[in-house]
Amino acid sequence: MRRASEATKEKFIVAAIRELNESGISGFSVRHIAEICGVSYGAPYKHYKGKHDLLRAVIDYVNKQWFRTRDAVLDRCGSNPRRALIECATACIRFLCTHPEYQAVFLLGGPKDAEKTMYRGRLVFLVQAQLDRYFSSVSYDETERQKKTFLVRSLVCGAAQMLAAGELPSSEETVQMVHKCLEREFDLV
Repeated sequence: MRRASEATKEKFIVAAIRELNESGISGFSVRHIAEICGVSYGAPYKHYKGKHDLLRAVIDYVNKQWFRTRDAVLDRCGSNPRRALIECATACIRFLCTHPEYQAVFLLGGPKDAEKTMYRGRLVFLVQAQLDRYFSSVSYDETERQKKTFLVRSLVCGAAQMLAAGELPSSEETVQMVHKCLEREFDLV
């Protein structure tokens, strides 16, 4: 029974991701997700308290996928903070190219409270964690730290938005372009 319940939850999450891509956050409807899944309108509420609970489950699902990717990248980088930063930021873009269906989740809008922003923005904040690790290994003044933070986060967020808008192709060429920009920026130490 537990497996069936987990499979049903995943079915709702996958349908919710599809709904976010097709209708955005403003058109997101638990009722429509039930319809997509071919179940009664009340069925999702057996697993989720409501729209926000389902959205949180979607974000958790995508973040778990990202964590696996990120952890594998960091394992390959060993103790080199520069390499970890560049490879983690590059992996973020590769993740979005490989999983275009997650782009809408990554770019969720909505209430501007800190908890929700932190929760939905884990991809960028995990890149920030690598920036912080890198900064602890070099001697930059605060102005230079802000500049590097701005450049990396702008590059990652900008590429993510351009991918979602179809302005950049979801391709290895895009990933390599981002990688080269990061390499160049951190060669200027």
